Amino acid sequence: MARTERIRTLPQARPPRLMAGRWESIRIALESLRSNKLRTFLTMLGIIIGVWSVVSLMAIGNGAQKAITDQVQGIGTNLLNLPPASNGIAVHRRQTWS
Repeated sequence: MARTERIRTLPQARPPRLMAGRWESIRIALESLRSNKLRTFLTMLGIIIGVWSVVSLMAIGNGAQKAITDQVQGIGTNLLNLPPASNGIAVHRRQTWS
């Protein structure tokens, strides 16, 4: 007769956690930053330039909008310049509304 043996199996392992914890993640990130100094510097420089560009363009846009709004308000609320376009020669005529 054949002898039957019982095969032992290892206990089922828990699946690895993707994030071992916040502090572990922070430690790994800081190690990566320290080991890649040039890449870290260039990345920070790119982020700084990008933020500066967006802020500058927003400031320029807001300033231009305010300047145009002030100019239009300076004309008056009942005055509008309508230049008729005839034969490529623009003749400016003022028209007021009551």
